[in-house]
Amino acid sequence: MRIAILGATSEIARDLTNLFIAQQRHNLLLFARDEKFINISTKQGQIAYFYKDFFVKGPFDAIINFIGAGDPHKVRTIGKDILSITSTFDDLALGYLALNPKCKYINFSSGAIYSPVLGLSSTQKSMPLNITSDSKFTDWYAISKLDAETKHRQNSNFFIVDIRIFNYFSHTQNLNSSFLITEILRSIRDNKILIASPENIHRDYLNQADLFQLLEIILEHSHLNQGIDAYSQAPISKTVLLSEMAARYGLKYKYLPHSNNPILHYKTIYHSTNKLANKLGYEPNYSSLTGVCKEIDDYLLINS
Repeated sequence: MRIAILGATSEIARDLTNLFIAQQRHNLLLFARDEKFINISTKQGQIAYFYKDFFVKGPFDAIINFIGAGDPHKVRTIGKDILSITSTFDDLALGYLALNPKCKYINFSSGAIYSPVLGLSSTQKSMPLNITSDSKFTDWYAISKLDAETKHRQNSNFFIVDIRIFNYFSHTQNLNSSFLITEILRSIRDNKILIASPENIHRDYLNQADLFQLLEIILEHSHLNQGIDAYSQAPISKTVLLSEMAARYGLKYKYLPHSNNPILHYKTIYHSTNKLANKLGYEPNYSSLTGVCKEIDDYLLINS
């Protein structure tokens, strides 16, 4: 397959692109705004272009859209502008489908659409009516993803799948990002005490191997138009995660109430109960714990 990768500089895109390349089954065309990335990718034998060249570099059998800001700090910085950013590149893909209806479109969405404020639950199989920009709800990232998914369901004649990511962790991840898991790995690496809030939270950490499996399964289907939640074998609580990290890697941590630690989450439980992907043939090989441990082991091995 000739596959166009939108947002090729994102962390998840880089991980999955490397897995595609190792597999040597598909012809990837990478699209990005970063000139340095494009030059480096070209020197490494990959095919990389600016977005302005998108329509002339076809035909594509599939488009995979990785564009989005997953880091909470970046999301806060971008603010409402995430609506136009998401819409611009989504419309680029939809415009191509209008001219090439046999092309498959896979969009990386987010579990953020299941916000209590939006009245959504991960047990639901369909999306409600669109949330408009005059909503009192100001989580623009969640709204941007929900807007895109609503638009996709309205175009049911096209092959469009939205993969909803809840939590993703990779040994290649930027350790300066604002996530609990990157804070943990920084503390392990630097042998420093992790300061955590006493509130217990539950997360489902997906690693690149299982996400790539899900992506391949979707690409093999002849026609789909739906949102699919990505998940591991089992989620994990913060208390269990910290205890396991201490036992396995010597993590030092302590709980402090009202901590200034930026790694705070307003969602106590953030993982899916919708296992629709299983009906497509997806069976994750890793739990949150085993997936996190594999990625930490890889990081420590590479950086030893």
